[in-house]
Parts: sequence; structure tokens; C-alpha cells
Amino acid sequence: MNKKSDIFIKIVDEFVENFQNRYDCVAILDGSVNNREHIYNFSDIDIKIFADPEIINKDFFADVATAIKESLGQEKMVFNAWVLSTEDFPNKQDGVYFDFVRRFVLKKEQLLFGNLDMESIILKKEIDKMDRDVCIKAIVGFLIRLRRLLTNPMAISDVKKIDNHLLLQQGIAYYFHFLRYYNAFFGNVVLKIKDSVNFYINNELTSKSRSVFAEKVYNMRNEWDRTLKIYDQAEGLSFLNEVVGHMEFVLDHSLRPNLGLNNQLITYY
Repeated sequence: MNKKSDIFIKIVDEFVENFQNRYDCVAILDGSVNNREHIYNFSDIDIKIFADPEIINKDFFADVATAIKESLGQEKMVFNAWVLSTEDFPNKQDGVYFDFVRRFVLKKEQLLFGNLDMESIILKKEIDKMDRDVCIKAIVGFLIRLRRLLTNPMAISDVKKIDNHLLLQQGIAYYFHFLRYYNAFFGNVVLKIKDSVNFYINNELTSKSRSVFAEKVYNMRNEWDRTLKIYDQAEGLSFLNEVVGHMEFVLDHSLRPNLGLNNQLITYY
């Protein structure tokens, strides 16, 4: 891990120090930082905070924001803190937020502080039509955001400026979200990005051209500084349009036609 990557861990550690004694709650490190796949100037910090619904109020959110600001210092990276009720912790049944894929992702994350039994998260053993439909709905949700970036980006509440960084980062990030749900549709729930790419490439439904594109996007992410230099804003829009095209094609030709597949076991990686 290089010094730039160490900054992520330092910020997370400072957030823990700044916030863990303010409330009786739980913080869980999510995403690429937990998986040690984060890339400076590309990746966000994602933390899920579970708290008693009685203490989740304006002051609670203000204190979370203050702790994030203190932890970031002069760094400009995005720090997402998802505040959820302890009643939403998925140790009983599927909720609105935690489908069978997100349950696995949460189970693999790092408990930063607080007391929640991560092992109590029960994973589905078999995928059925309803679960496949969940995968399609997730991908459609990703497509809606990317289409908005292409057509009316300022209508998205968290978009403040349109540039090549935003277009490329969003296209790459949501492409890998798409791959995770694509693989899950066929019963392979994969945590790490490289593994998701490999499962997609090795699927018999994936054409050579789509395999090449997946490898291209993976390399764009790994060589992020170089990607920013060689793609201007117009090329970023073109790339984003290409991502949308790939996702739409796969939805129509690989996923929707196979929605009615027989139930099969789910393998978690």
C-alpha cells in the first residue's frame, strides 16, 4: 500500500477516534477501502452507521458531519456515511435495503466500533426468480443514474460540477456495481472487483468484445491518473455512453431472457 492509499486508512482511524464515544452506535467500514482495492482520487470512503432510531435526529447527523470534516482535514475525497436504524440490520429477514447481495457485502465488512454480531447475518442459499428480479432492478437503478448524467446531470442532487473526473469515475464505478449484480443473477456473489471481472469474462454468455471492454474498464480504474490525462470531458461522455450501451445490451440479451431459470445454489466468494 502506497502513501496515498495510507491516507484512506488514516482518515477512517481518525473518524473512529472522533466519533465512537459520542453515541452508543455501530460503525462498519464498507466498500473498496475495506477490501483494500481503493485508489486515490477515485475511491470514496463508505461507512455504515447503525443507531437506535430514538437517537437519529438533526443533532446526530450534525455530529456525524462534524466528525467526517475533522477526519478529512484538507483532503477533498468523498466520505459517505450511511445512517441506518439498528432495526434495519439484516440479521432477521431481507429488508428494503439489504438484498441477498448487499447482505453478503455487509457480512464481509469491518466492524469499526460498537456491538453488532456480523455473523448473525444469514445468507440465502438458493437463488430464485424473485432474487434474479432484484438483480435486474438494481442494474436498472444504476442505469437511471448514468442516463441522467448523460442527459440532465444537474438534476442529480449530489452533482455540483460536470467534468471528465466525474463522468469517468461514475461510469467505471457503476460498471463494477453492474458486474456484481450480473454475476449474482447467475448465483455467483463476488466481493472483489478483479474477481467480478473474471467471473463476467468466464461466463459463456459474455462475448469476446464484452470481455475486452471489462478488462479495459478494469485497467482504466487501476491506471486512474493516466485515465484522467487521456480522456477529456467529451471522451468521458462517450465512455459513459458506451458503459450504458453495454449494460442495456446485457440486460436485454443475457438477463431478462433468463429471468425464469430454475432455482440454483448461490456461491459466495
